[in-house]
Amino acid sequence: MLSAFWALSACGDTASSSADDDYVLRSPTDAIEAPIKDYREDRVYYTTQIGTQVWFQENLQYKADPSWCYNDADSNCVEYGRLYAGGLENLCPEKFHVPSEGEWRELIDYVKVTRPETDPIKSLKEYSWHPGEGFFHFHLRGAGYRWLDGSYQKIDEEAYMATSQPGCYLRILPGTDYDFVCEDSIAGFSVRCLMDSTNAKDMLPSCGSSNKYELVHEGNGYYVCDETGWRPANRAEYNAYGNKCVNGAVVEGNFYQDHYYDRYICDGGLWREATEIERNTYGNECVAESSQIIKGVVEDFKYFICTDSGFRRTTMWDFQKSDYLNPSIAYETLVDARDQKSYKTVSLGTQVWMAENLNYADSARTPNLKGNSWCYEDNPSNCEKVGRYYTFLAAMDLDASFADDSVEYPLASVNQGICPDGWRIPSEEDWNTLVTYILATYGEEANAWWTSSITGDVIPNDYYTVPYAMKSVTAWNFEAWTDPANASGFSVIPAGHRTDEGEFVEVGERDGFWLASIHKTQSFIAGAPAGMDLAKSISAPSVADMNTWQITGWSYNMKMRKSGYPIRCVKN
Repeated sequence: MLSAFWALSACGDTASSSADDDYVLRSPTDAIEAPIKDYREDRVYYTTQIGTQVWFQENLQYKADPSWCYNDADSNCVEYGRLYAGGLENLCPEKFHVPSEGEWRELIDYVKVTRPETDPIKSLKEYSWHPGEGFFHFHLRGAGYRWLDGSYQKIDEEAYMATSQPGCYLRILPGTDYDFVCEDSIAGFSVRCLMDSTNAKDMLPSCGSSNKYELVHEGNGYYVCDETGWRPANRAEYNAYGNKCVNGAVVEGNFYQDHYYDRYICDGGLWREATEIERNTYGNECVAESSQIIKGVVEDFKYFICTDSGFRRTTMWDFQKSDYLNPSIAYETLVDARDQKSYKTVSLGTQVWMAENLNYADSARTPNLKGNSWCYEDNPSNCEKVGRYYTFLAAMDLDASFADDSVEYPLASVNQGICPDGWRIPSEEDWNTLVTYILATYGEEANAWWTSSITGDVIPNDYYTVPYAMKSVTAWNFEAWTDPANASGFSVIPAGHRTDEGEFVEVGERDGFWLASIHKTQSFIAGAPAGMDLAKSISAPSVADMNTWQITGWSYNMKMRKSGYPIRCVKN
């Protein structure tokens, strides 16, 4: 009906709307535009459809009496429309009218639903009117108003939009606030015309028990019939449009491609957004006590475990130690002669590194360990999975005389600390060598999608290379952008650290390793390479090598000697 009306109203204008528009699946924020000619002044206005309503895209300029241009300047009428004192009935062109308060509210309610993350007034404002974003092609401008004494106020700051009730208007303030006001102190309002019989109640079929929860598409509008009558569909409902609502069904959305991971689930006859667990475990049966772990159906960098109460997101402790490794890597095995514990090792360039955290705890053989190392939550089985947390004194095998953070100590060229014979606590130089190798070896494949717009060459970026090459695929609380592959086999896990007060923090989010360098640890962060969220320096004596140092993707941070961190040893 609307398409036919537009075509007839245009009467020879170059733009017209196709009759097929009514059958195109449109995003609720896509504009359906068409010209309307006001034959009284031979002026053409463009309209925009928002839901079922069809609005002018600009304020009315018809020269009625009385009406004014802001500051009596004709150029302001062209840009902002005219200001009208009264006599609003029949002011708009044929088949259009001045909207009622209820019709304004229908517009605002529709915009609220279709862009829930944006204030409705912000969505409707012209982008040039701060903080407008210009959605829906409504192009609301701050046209100001005319005062009773003939003065003009608030251009480019506020808008006063007429309603069909005399003396009542929609007031829109500089930010995103708005209200409906009825009083007689303002003599000149802006008028925005609305097409007759395009409100939802006029356009849609009857709503009752026979079609309860029916979802209909009219123009670019999506509406649901519920107990209150027709209402704008919420985000889940219009994204699921076209799918049969069978309880438990999960579907992708029709719109909002930037929300790639969103899914929608039918629940009690209505669509709603699926939870993280629902969208990632859909189609998988959870058998109680099976402890089955599955990859996310949608977010395949997340894992979920079946428990007695259903699926939940995994933690680091749900996996076996072998799950942290890369099964395609040919690891070697190191056996620590002191306690016969074995560790996987990996060759990376000219270096050989432990691919697991150290779990040595013999304080009789190594007295400096006493009271200076821990298992997570004091559970020995956790040490078997992720290794131990050590103070700096324990890591470097230093006695209590070095416990004060202000006490310096000599660094040797090789610092064995509590590593097995033939292995050492890594230095900054060791880490730099590893970094250089990782970036050179895995940078291109980790960033294969990131190409130069000029040359077309792949641009290696350690922002993506670090998680791709070094972080375990499991255990981390990855959320979105990263592509963990543990390609190098280094298998960093997010053990977090133990504070000097005895609290375990950042578990699942971050890991760090002691270096043979005063106060410094090597850090990794979940969801982003380290260095993007630096740890805070608690305190540090003023010696040259205690300054925080970092390169993109890695950070070397000052830490208290009594903090507990894991250890990775490197072979001499």
